[in-house]
Amino acid sequence: MKFALDFSDYYTLDIIIFHSLNSTKNSSLEAEDEKLRKEFDYAKRHNPNISVKTILAKEENVLNKINDIIEAEAVDYIVMGAKGKSGSEPTVFGSYISDILITANCPVFAIPLISHNKGISKILCLTEMEEPELKAIEQCLKLSRIHESEIVFYFASEHELSQTKRKLLKLKESIKKITSYPRIEFVTERSENILSSIENYICNSQPDLVVTLGKERSLWDRLFSKKITKNLCLHTTVPILSFPQRF
Repeated sequence: MKFALDFSDYYTLDIIIFHSLNSTKNSSLEAEDEKLRKEFDYAKRHNPNISVKTILAKEENVLNKINDIIEAEAVDYIVMGAKGKSGSEPTVFGSYISDILITANCPVFAIPLISHNKGISKILCLTEMEEPELKAIEQCLKLSRIHESEIVFYFASEHELSQTKRKLLKLKESIKKITSYPRIEFVTERSENILSSIENYICNSQPDLVVTLGKERSLWDRLFSKKITKNLCLHTTVPILSFPQRF
């Protein structure tokens, strides 16, 4: 909730608080209404001038309901929390969140429950260096300027990197037309296992936010929907921002 409220402050956005009624946890309508009321009060205390709406839906139609809300309310961003099965277990980005990441036609934040929430000083943007990504890249650059953060565009390929030089130069030229922001880095790697390379780079570089662009969503789904062990350092603390293909 705090991430969503802080983000709404930066971009002057209204808030919709959405809850689903989970019958498997013996959650009653009254109990969920009470949770919504408390979150509504929390949001208004955070910013009395913000517009806040609450919506409660049944668990079985939650995905369709979310997509309906996106369309009806012209939602700009979704912010979701991700948590493990218990407080002692690691956070896993499972099928529920993966479904929303793939189907939503607006950008989606997935925020781990125990995210450090230390601000955004470094953004890692996973790119295919394709023209359709530019609109999403522009939003990433805007976010980096607001937070004065470093932004790294990362590309991993199974092919020789000499084949990607032209695409990299074109991406750099396109970004130069968008912004003169100085804190931009480009990293390209050749890898026979792209998913593993991404995981390793995230672990080693410790970004505060990982961004996927367009068609990368299918890759991100495969990366995070699998079971992740406690020893993998990225599984609990790195927020995700995923842009749709037709952003």
